[in-house]
Amino acid sequence: HEISIYRIEFDICVALERLVDAYRKTSKNHQFVLDFGCRECHIYADPVRIEQVLENLISNAVKYSCDGGEVRVACSCDERVCQFAIIDNGIGMTSEQVKHVFDKFYRADEGNTARQGVGLGMSIARHIVESHGGSISVESEPGKGTAVTFSVPTRTGSSDGN
Repeated sequence: HEISIYRIEFDICVALERLVDAYRKTSKNHQFVLDFGCRECHIYADPVRIEQVLENLISNAVKYSCDGGEVRVACSCDERVCQFAIIDNGIGMTSEQVKHVFDKFYRADEGNTARQGVGLGMSIARHIVESHGGSISVESEPGKGTAVTFSVPTRTGSSDGN
């Protein structure tokens, strides 16, 4: 199904600070680090959908770093693209799991220790990011953690300047 995208200009830094502050209050075992490459980052995007992506990625970082640890949320923008990275030092994934992480209903951890969820979050995140003309990728290593990066254009059009 298509996801409706309603673009407006907004400062993503404000949204990130609010989102991370909420996690700091509810996930006391984790250390949240905000790493801004700029003080303000205005993007022309759907704030509800972009926050949905960020919420999902931060939630996953917390969920799969069950013993606590650091969750780094980085954002940097230039005149064309806003780049995000959510990095944890949690359980990580194998290269085979990473290959399927964007598949609908795929769950990397299906054992008795599996966290709650149905396996749609990453698929939806990719769809939202790509609907904005952006891209998303995952790097992970078992026992060392996961880094999810995505970018969206800062203005209307694609990230190649169109």
